Amino acid sequence: LSHVQKFSEPRDRLTAYLRHTARYAPAAQLDHLAGFVQQRFGDDLDLQFTLFKSVQAGLAQRDGKVTAGLRAWGAELVEKLLAPVDESSIPWISTPLKDTPTGSPWILQKRKSADGSEADFLSSLAPDGETLTGVLRSRPFHIPAKLTFFLAGHDGFPDKPLGKKNFIRLLAADSSAVLASASPPRNDVAQSVTWDLSATAGQRGVLEIVDGDTGTGFAWLAVGRFDPPVVPLPQANPNQPQRRLQDAAELARTVPLPEFAPRFVALLKEDARRAEVRAAAAQTLIALDNPAYLPLAATTLADTNQPTELREKLALLLAEQNSPVARAAVLEALRSAPQRLQIRIALSLAGNTNGAEALLALVGQGAHWSGRGTAP
Repeated sequence: LSHVQKFSEPRDRLTAYLRHTARYAPAAQLDHLAGFVQQRFGDDLDLQFTLFKSVQAGLAQRDGKVTAGLRAWGAELVEKLLAPVDESSIPWISTPLKDTPTGSPWILQKRKSADGSEADFLSSLAPDGETLTGVLRSRPFHIPAKLTFFLAGHDGFPDKPLGKKNFIRLLAADSSAVLASASPPRNDVAQSVTWDLSATAGQRGVLEIVDGDTGTGFAWLAVGRFDPPVVPLPQANPNQPQRRLQDAAELARTVPLPEFAPRFVALLKEDARRAEVRAAAAQTLIALDNPAYLPLAATTLADTNQPTELREKLALLLAEQNSPVARAAVLEALRSAPQRLQIRIALSLAGNTNGAEALLALVGQGAHWSGRGTAP
């Protein structure tokens, strides 16, 4: 720490030094580290989060305690991570697919093109797998007479017809009428696509990139190198705003920071948020004050108007809680869950004696199971 405070280092080397310091520094130096990182990287929230997690890992190894300075750093970081994002400054907005909502698949990814060039692409080939779906919608722009771009990816297995679930299309900004569209070329190397848009040149339009394929393979697409550059690529991954909310929830849960509980109540209740963000909020609330917030999670789980993905995540979260309120909510949800989820919930319930007994009692009562197949 003394070295990086005195000498200027390239960013990558400085980051490596700080990660090492965060994990292994004596407890007496951690408050100094917190102050240095806040001052030097005040606007780099992702790096701050990474370093804070390194500090937590080091403390856990030594059975150390969070100092006052670290707690203040964590609180400031959570506040910044929760800050509303000005969407007017974001060129692309990620939204869930209505019929198959999942976590966001969109990332920035280096890809090669057929002309030999390599560039950043908007891609749905996420590290979490190809089953994720979503829509990436651009900000409106004036439609040029011709638009060229490069497109890679797939729309189902090669030996099957196109699934028509993955595509990019140009929509009229005012009416959402489809003006042009293209399917992935069934090639990992991006191919050139050119649209003749002379008939609508000068009008306002938006681009939509859609990944609607929940398959485990050949179920992604990537788009980039727009010419003319009607919409710039984002400077960070399109799902960064949602990811930061989840990071805020993790910090508030693990430091812990109960003063942020009302903010996470609002996130859990916000229907427009992605399921993974709302579930992370519920997990944090239950960890901060189980008796106070477990009923809210149970009520949300019981609401059949909530997205299936959120209810699945809440069911698994509550199944891990050794509580009568949680067990009652999960057992009720179990009756109508798909068989795949029934099995996952049952395994979670069986993880503690009370849950296993409640599950056996329900089966012994001859409960009606509406999931596909039989009771787990």
